[in-house]
Amino acid sequence: MKKKILTIIVASLSLFAGKLHIDFNNGTTSVEINFTDINSIEIVYDSPVGIVLIPSGSYMRGDHFKEGGSGELPVHQVTLNSFYMDITSVTQSEWKSVMTGNTNGISATPSHPDYGIGHNHPVNGVSWYSVLVFCNRKSMAEGYDAVYVINNSTNPADWGDVPTTQNAAWDAVICKWHANGYRLPSEAEWEYAARGGLSGQRFPNGATISHSTNGDTQANYHSYWVGGVSFYSYDVSPTTGNHPSYKGKSSPVGSFSPNGYGLYDMSGNLNEWCWDWLSSYSDSAQVNPTGPETGLYRVSRGGNWEKNADLCRVSARSAGFQYYGHYAVGFRLARTP
Repeated sequence: MKKKILTIIVASLSLFAGKLHIDFNNGTTSVEINFTDINSIEIVYDSPVGIVLIPSGSYMRGDHFKEGGSGELPVHQVTLNSFYMDITSVTQSEWKSVMTGNTNGISATPSHPDYGIGHNHPVNGVSWYSVLVFCNRKSMAEGYDAVYVINNSTNPADWGDVPTTQNAAWDAVICKWHANGYRLPSEAEWEYAARGGLSGQRFPNGATISHSTNGDTQANYHSYWVGGVSFYSYDVSPTTGNHPSYKGKSSPVGSFSPNGYGLYDMSGNLNEWCWDWLSSYSDSAQVNPTGPETGLYRVSRGGNWEKNADLCRVSARSAGFQYYGHYAVGFRLARTP
């Protein structure tokens, strides 16, 4: 007889009257499982999980120190409504759970084997297009209103195979911003959340970054040195090159201290997809901006394990083709209250 093994990644477990009671810390309703026909149970305590409410407010978006590229300027005021954001990037285990059985030709195990593998490592190698499928599948599975509409449908089963080249129908995706399902954050939401309530700082927890605790922000990134000293004055890491613990790979989510909003890894580890098309800033004040309706590249933020400190600043901007999954790019989820 084939053995039945139950693998659970949860917040807490309790046993009562022959049933296993499970409390999920992502807001999912608790469940009970009668396990009399299960031979063994494997319990995996994952890295920090959960979602937090980011309060409404205003901030000055962009490079306050004029240390980055012209695309980070001019600094301008942005006002946002409150929104929810996951405290960590989506993990490989979560991606597999949601995407197993999808009909869009998307791998449930897309992460590159050479750049960080583990159930609690952030998923990588996922295209912006494939993330749309993930968001709607997760929303539908949990009873939320799906956010993304392609070809007049919110059901990814109607969308066909995920494109591997630029696709007009997928580029014309509609985001229902008032729906309560899972979605990517706007670029403005991402930077506001990354700043963690701080004003005019370079990094999520202050002015400096390091592999070690001597910096305001600790992160998995590449510390670039020249002539025996750090190239960037705000990179105060005592070790050069890749993070000594992770050696050119991703780190498990939540490996470093969170910012003021309780968000982990907003600098380094993996870049994170945002909703917006890449475009230039204006100096006018904006309210809930979501970027232009068309473009060539979709924005990603945060830097990653192979990027230098300058690209891990909260104002630094990156972008990529929406149909391509890169080994150093993942994402985290947002929701509208």
